[in-house]
Amino acid sequence: QVRLAGAGRETSTQTNAEGDFSFETMPTGVYALALEKAGLRPLRLDGVLVAPGVNDVGTLRLSELGARADALRG
Repeated sequence: QVRLAGAGRETSTQTNAEGDFSFETMPTGVYALALEKAGLRPLRLDGVLVAPGVNDVGTLRLSELGARADALRG
């Protein structure tokens, strides 16, 4: 499930088989985008701009609940 919330509004949608999703008729504004799927760690992005011509948040990946991030090395 994918949820978009902000500017006093909230809506949700489902992804298709490829993981793509879209929202229709949301007013221009800054929103929080939340993705959830059973067995995977939820993801939330704050500060997502919704505006005419802005139509791609890029590739988002959910990790398995038991997975841990590898340590960063510099």
